Amino acid sequence: MATATWACALPSSPGQKDHCRRQSRADTGLLEIDAVHPQSRRTELHDRHEATCEGLQNTARTSQQCPSDKGHRIGTLLKGLHRLLQRLSHQVRRTVLETRFTEAQRYDFERWMLSRSVVSCRSPLPRTQLCKQEVQKDRKQHRKPSKGSKKASLAALCRLKNGLPHQPGLVVHSRQGREERYYSVVLTVGRIRLLTREHRDLQVVKAFHAALVAFKTRMEGVAQASFEERFRQELRFSLDEHKLNPRAMGLRFCVCLAPLWARPLVTPPFRAEGEALEAGLLAWRRLGEARGWVPRRGSVLQVLSPEDIAASWSRVRRVYLEVLEADGQSLRRESAKRLKAETAIFRLSELEAAQAGLQEKRLERWNQQQMAKEEASQRRHASLSKLPRTSAEDSEAGRRGRNGRILEDVDKLLYKWIRWSRSPMRNSRILALETRGRNGRPINASI
Repeated sequence: MATATWACALPSSPGQKDHCRRQSRADTGLLEIDAVHPQSRRTELHDRHEATCEGLQNTARTSQQCPSDKGHRIGTLLKGLHRLLQRLSHQVRRTVLETRFTEAQRYDFERWMLSRSVVSCRSPLPRTQLCKQEVQKDRKQHRKPSKGSKKASLAALCRLKNGLPHQPGLVVHSRQGREERYYSVVLTVGRIRLLTREHRDLQVVKAFHAALVAFKTRMEGVAQASFEERFRQELRFSLDEHKLNPRAMGLRFCVCLAPLWARPLVTPPFRAEGEALEAGLLAWRRLGEARGWVPRRGSVLQVLSPEDIAASWSRVRRVYLEVLEADGQSLRRESAKRLKAETAIFRLSELEAAQAGLQEKRLERWNQQQMAKEEASQRRHASLSKLPRTSAEDSEAGRRGRNGRILEDVDKLLYKWIRWSRSPMRNSRILALETRGRNGRPINASI
């Protein structure tokens, strides 16, 4: 029999026939249409279309009588054959269809391709994508809300009850057992977190929010070298513009520092005026210098060694305790100073214990990466020591190896197809495949 040609089932109108023929050629791209007389080609395709419709009806009746899983298995097998044949070149694909497929298999495979083209013509999306969309929709409906989504929903409910729009930085506080609501502003600029006092009047807090948002906008894109000077100037300008006083606002700020492997550290709040402002900016500079450079993306262990990370943490720990000690000098009682220092040391020890297990896993992963790099470099040196092959030899060897693996998979699927089908050629085809293997001829012989 001549080589089987895959085309879509033709509808009644001639325009739709040409459209489906072009779409089948563009979508599948498996076999080129042979140069045949147009009239004889149309007659052949029309006959095949009628045979396909009858075959589809017979297949539907057979699938009702046969077990429910047989049709699914055959469909999966045909999809696998389709994917494998797409990976072959045009000439190899034609040879595979002529030599390895039986006549019945070629007709069944062509009918399956026609049914797929009809489905693709009718629906804008393939069946697999439609099924994936339905599964994703069902998962979204039955998905349990996470803790973050619960908190967000509670915050949205609180804003809705109080008639507040969604404004980042505007925080609503409630006291237990009281119906009163308090408002404040919390905004982050770089590594500095700005805080205001809590107030019952929402309009007053909105004025605080507008001033700090304007300040944050002016601070965007400021370099680290000029950050401190610009911080003083822009903060003073924004407050003067909105006619606000930092003492009346209760404005203060904390320095937030994320070490290389631990959770973020937060300093006690500093007032945003006078000597306290200078002390806070000094703490910001010292903690940043102690931590050093931090990669924006990826793991820290990709650019720094474990020894560098340990040295950075020891510097951050020492500077952090010094900042807390300098801040505690304002306390009058010695007992309060001592309690504050002990609390800071306990918190750092707790943080180190919590991060110890994670740090061990990261170090183990880093050691594995280093060993993999060493093995890769050794293999590279070994490959360079061998005689180099030409590019033509490399491409030919790669093509033969790839085609051999694909043809082996095609033979396995064809063997399953013969075993699952009930055609009269079943026993003869199985015997031919087994005889080919026993005689020493590999089933996946290169074409």
